[in-house]
Amino acid sequence: MALLSCSLIALIHRDTIASLVQQWLEQETYSHGFLVAPTSAWLIWRRRADLRAVDHRPDWPVGALVVLAGLAWTVGAVANANSPMQFSLIASFIAAIVMVVGRDAARKVAFALAFLLFAVPFGDFLVAPMMAHTADFTVWALQRTGIPVWREGLDFVVPTGKWSVVAACSGLRYVIASVTVGSLFAYLNYHSTPRRLAFVALSLVVPVIANWLRAYGIVMLGHLSDMKLAAGVDHLIYGWIFFGFVMIALFAIGSRWQDAPTPHEVRATSASSPSKSTGRADRSAQAAALAVALTLPWPMLAKSLGDVPPQLPALATIAHGLGARFATSPPSHWQPAFQGFRQARRFAVVPVDDQAPVEAFIAAYGDQGEGSEMIAHANAVVRPGTPGAQVLWRRDVDRPIGAASLDTLPVKEWRIRIGTADYLAWHWYAIGTHLTANDYLGKLWTAWSRLRRHGDGSMVAVLATRIGPGGEKAARKRLGMVGGPIAAQVAESH
Repeated sequence: MALLSCSLIALIHRDTIASLVQQWLEQETYSHGFLVAPTSAWLIWRRRADLRAVDHRPDWPVGALVVLAGLAWTVGAVANANSPMQFSLIASFIAAIVMVVGRDAARKVAFALAFLLFAVPFGDFLVAPMMAHTADFTVWALQRTGIPVWREGLDFVVPTGKWSVVAACSGLRYVIASVTVGSLFAYLNYHSTPRRLAFVALSLVVPVIANWLRAYGIVMLGHLSDMKLAAGVDHLIYGWIFFGFVMIALFAIGSRWQDAPTPHEVRATSASSPSKSTGRADRSAQAAALAVALTLPWPMLAKSLGDVPPQLPALATIAHGLGARFATSPPSHWQPAFQGFRQARRFAVVPVDDQAPVEAFIAAYGDQGEGSEMIAHANAVVRPGTPGAQVLWRRDVDRPIGAASLDTLPVKEWRIRIGTADYLAWHWYAIGTHLTANDYLGKLWTAWSRLRRHGDGSMVAVLATRIGPGGEKAARKRLGMVGGPIAAQVAESH
């Protein structure tokens, strides 16, 4: 009955299941997701004798957790946030199983149920900081080795060549693979909770340090071979071979302290009469039906909340209100990469007291869904593949703007190099009257607006200006002179 209820819940949320599978197929970091459910099933099968010895009684109060999971899924759906939807779906599966088989049986397979959470692709937000830490360590180690290094952002140059820390060098793949396998290893080889937690912590820390050493070793290998080795795709192969040896060593060390296997204590239950068995089966069927029924309303609710027509910002009014000079062609090679918008404007503004232009891109979003989301990984401040484009640094800050109704503006501030020119860029979102540069807050404000049936009309603004003789200070002043009026007009229009 538990399997049947999970199958029906999966059918109800088939779009969320499809998004999971799509990410497993498209992102190598999360391809292990295909193995999670079979592994969980195998872990449950290992405890089959213990499960037979437990009286399976439906746990009706757990239905409240099914409802909470459905509510969390709805919030994720109206915010167009895949991870909350996917975690909530797995939580629905777990709660439905506990509700049908009862808490006593669920305790026997608690780890197997929790292991299902590894199926959710999660961790992309760690890529940027992990890249920065990898670059920090590599440059530090090279300097300690006596090799001169010139660094700018995630790029650095040694006497024999130039290197860059890219997303594949962040080590996230290593960490996720290590923690997933490490958790399984700890469960199978240790019985005490402290030992299990200690090994899981070790499987989290070791791949991070190993990735730093890998990056340093690859640069050293390229440097010592005069860029004949590890300078191309082969450095990825070397990296995985190195990681494989690290993981073998980690598990070999962990095996030295594994607990001796102990047989599970299985207590026989008294034989049940046919009438009692039939009664339990009926109650299990009722619990399974109720779990499915508690899941049904949420997709319909999410759809109804998404049917509210969005109120889109008047982009033309905002642009003309600045006295903007519209660019018939891009003034520079800088171009943001946003897609799925309902409207967009790209123009240049020349502040009165400064002839250096500020290039602006503003786009309005509404009826957001897959492929038409304002906050998405595919959207970027600089278009991927732009010749010679480098992101030197990025930070979240509040910048003074001195607009009519706003003193400061929360922005993501970027320094970008395109060819030989450096640009300072600002980037933020407007959801109703709320201005934020934080992707997660932006998603939450979008969900809150849709839950109140105000629609999901939103705007993204990206400004960039070339850094000239006045440096970042002068560029920041120009951005504030243009960004302030844009933010104030959006806030005052709601």
